[in-house]
Amino acid sequence: MTAVAAVTGSPARPGTTVLRGRAIERIAAAVVRDTAGEVGVVALRDDRGRLRVEVTVPVRYPRGDAASLTELGAELQQRLISEMGSKADRKVSRVDVRFVSAAKRART
Repeated sequence: MTAVAAVTGSPARPGTTVLRGRAIERIAAAVVRDTAGEVGVVALRDDRGRLRVEVTVPVRYPRGDAASLTELGAELQQRLISEMGSKADRKVSRVDVRFVSAAKRART
């Protein structure tokens, strides 16, 4: 993703804060790591001015929590939508979550 998100400063502090695509990807990856407890692969795409997020998360068993993968997927979607808005000032149109075996991810 090469798009740049610019957030203007307040009138008391003029200026611009620029978030480059890689910074936005790192924010999304940190949200995935904090939520899933695993480092996932994050792909971001422009969707008519909004952000489309695709996440691939390795699954290891046994998992330390009792959450089902469906619950974890829903939590990832909610947190990415919320935190990309609050931390990167980006609106998210869609979050696709894919779970793969940890062994499969290691080979790819």
